[in-house]
This record gives sequence, C-alpha cells and structure tokens, in this order.
Amino acid sequence: MMYRHLRQQWLSSFTLLFLFVAPADGRVEQLVRIGFIGQRQEPVAPVSLLDERVTDDGLQGARLAIIDNNTTGRFLGQRFVLDERVLAADEDPLPAARSLAAEGVRHIVVHLPAAQLRRLAAAPELAQLTLLNSRAPDDALRNEECTGNVLHTVPSRAMQADALAQYLVWKRWSRWFLLIGRQPADEAYAEAVRR
Repeated sequence: MMYRHLRQQWLSSFTLLFLFVAPADGRVEQLVRIGFIGQRQEPVAPVSLLDERVTDDGLQGARLAIIDNNTTGRFLGQRFVLDERVLAADEDPLPAARSLAAEGVRHIVVHLPAAQLRRLAAAPELAQLTLLNSRAPDDALRNEECTGNVLHTVPSRAMQADALAQYLVWKRWSRWFLLIGRQPADEAYAEAVRR
C-alpha cells in the first residue's frame, strides 16, 4: 500500500515539475491556470495577542505562490494565473470544481476539509485533474484512502507527530505528558502522537 502511495506521489510530483519547468517555445507565452477552491471559515484564535486573526490563510498562500512562480516564469515563457473560488461554509465545492475543469484548469488547490476533498477526488469528471491538498492532514488520505489524483502539500498528522517526537528525543525529553482538546481534530492528533 505504501509503495503504491509513494509511486503515485512521485508520478504526480514529476508531472507537475514537467508542466511547470519545461521550457516554453520562446515565441508564445504559455499560460498555466491554477484553480483554488476554499471555504469561508471561522478564524483560528491566534496564539499571541500580537497576532491577527487570519480568515484567508490558504488563499493568501496560493496568491503568493502565483507571484513567485511568475517571477521565474518570465524566464521560461510561462505565466501563471490563479482562478479563485471561495465558497460559503455550507456550499458544495463540486460545482465549483466542475466549472474550473470545464474552463480548462488542470490543477486545483483544494483548501477544504478531508470529507470534501474525498468527494472531489472521487468525482469521475475530475479524475484527470491534479488536486493539491493544502488543508486536510488526515492520515487516511495518504494510506487506505489514497487516490492517484491527489497530491498532498500539507503534512499529515503522523508527520507532525513524528517531527515532534524526533525533537523531543533530540532534546532527551523521554517523559511526555499529553493533553487533549475537545475537538475531533485534537483527538486525531493525540492518536498520531500515541502511535
């Protein structure tokens, strides 16, 4: 199972690298359209009183990436454009994804919870698109629910827990105390830490 997942990730990464780095003709500018689908959500409480509440973290990251890619793209004859679809909290993302696909978008940044990402990945009309998961850290998306059209750009809970464990071991802190919040995501992360 893990080998299939790694092979699919490698193939997706190679495809993206080829599409984004392959030199253009030189005479004609190559337009690369990237879609973005996100939902309005309640801002997460900041860690510090000095931090501002962020309501569009995924969208701002996508916009910054487009600016950065256009800097390099000038030398390669490429221009990147972001097609944004920010939905209401209860709005179905499938029509927005179908609309982007119909407009010729082949890569969509999906800044949605895992359940909605699964729904988009399973839609037959989106099977040939590359969906870039920028929000859902669920371990199952990379294991038993792995699909060939999803590329993960956000670390999974297992990755986050492993990084924390490596740091604690490096510090030689071998006695750990785990506090768990009340949200389902807190319990899922606690389970990753226990593993």
